[in-house]
Amino acid sequence: MKKLEKILMSLVLLAGFSLFFTSCQKDSSTNVSTTTSSDNTLAESSFNDLFNIVEEVEQGDESSTDKSSFIGRWSFGDCASVTIDPVGPNFPKTITIDFGDTNCVGDNGVERRGKIIATITGRLWQEGSVRTITTEDFYVDNAKVEGTKTVTNEGRNEDNFIFFSIIVENGKITPEEGNAIEWYSTREKVWIEGEETNMMNQGMGGVMDDVFLITGNGGGVNRDGINYTITITKALRVQRDCRWITEGTMELLPEDSEKRILDYGDGECDNKATVTIGDEVKEITIRRGRKM
Repeated sequence: MKKLEKILMSLVLLAGFSLFFTSCQKDSSTNVSTTTSSDNTLAESSFNDLFNIVEEVEQGDESSTDKSSFIGRWSFGDCASVTIDPVGPNFPKTITIDFGDTNCVGDNGVERRGKIIATITGRLWQEGSVRTITTEDFYVDNAKVEGTKTVTNEGRNEDNFIFFSIIVENGKITPEEGNAIEWYSTREKVWIEGEETNMMNQGMGGVMDDVFLITGNGGGVNRDGINYTITITKALRVQRDCRWITEGTMELLPEDSEKRILDYGDGECDNKATVTIGDEVKEITIRRGRKM
């Protein structure tokens, strides 16, 4: 009888171990899907933010007089120092936005420090103009942002909207806690709203009403060291008055894993998205620089 009890106990323990092992595998798979999706979105938002800041300064430059360096009236924080060389209609020019060594808080609560440096060959709306944007010890919400973003005006598409080719090379986001995220992309960006308004005719509202649709592909390595590729399946909607992507879907394919579908929603400005893996749908909160 005692021998039978020992056998039964062994079977129970073995079943429990198997259940625990299977549970751990499921948790690990879920973690990979959430990490890849939220890390990719953090990179998307960080590099969109670089473009928005530079363009806000550009439009401010159009309304400036003889000042080459000034502070104030920016949505990204009145503690940032902006230098434009040369000021006004002359090109090429270099724009340096220096947030200093301590965090500068913008209107939407985003904390930034370090420098953004952009070289520009012509006005944003001029066909053939190029913006090359780099960073120097630049942090957003304590996450370090590195890489080069090149934006080229390709003229007007068949719907008469200005569109741009956008390439991000050597992208890297290092959170305050955890490993770095690597990211690259090749995109097309269409300017669908706000072309007619600017700083000169509408003030800050003329800058913040811009809306773009983004298509293309890319990839990277998430903070767990997993390689993945990206294909945008429904254009991403980027609004200058919102830090987050508000609409659109993309497919993410992590290495040796099942495809994930990332959906940014129906236009609401928030840091929520859903990830679909097979029949399972999960809501995620997009990470900022701090560990969340």
